Amino acid sequence: PETILLKYQRFDPNSYTLTVSDGNAGIDLIATTEETLLPYSSKTIYTNIRVQLARGYFGKIYGRSSLAHMYSIIAFCGVIDNSYRGNIFVILFNMGNKKFTVKPVSCQKLTVVIVDSD
Repeated sequence: PETILLKYQRFDPNSYTLTVSDGNAGIDLIATTEETLLPYSSKTIYTNIRVQLARGYFGKIYGRSSLAHMYSIIAFCGVIDNSYRGNIFVILFNMGNKKFTVKPVSCQKLTVVIVDSD
């Protein structure tokens, strides 16, 4: 497999560190603030991370099947352009009839970023 350089910066020094587990398809994004999604509603959740991808690469944000399966939470797909340097955010939608609370202390994985080339 190809090694891709990814620089990142945390907006909050107490927030998590980006890691890639051996064998995983991408980089997990985790919430840094507690957020509650009411039934049948969506919410934008900021990760307090910004990235700088190597030239010629971009990131694709995908949902995690475990959130959909266990809690009826889906993530909208997104793209992190090579030139984007802002706070990465994810948009989650609660398709269930119960509220869902994201808790940063649990390091709950919300989405995955897969780095791809142009």
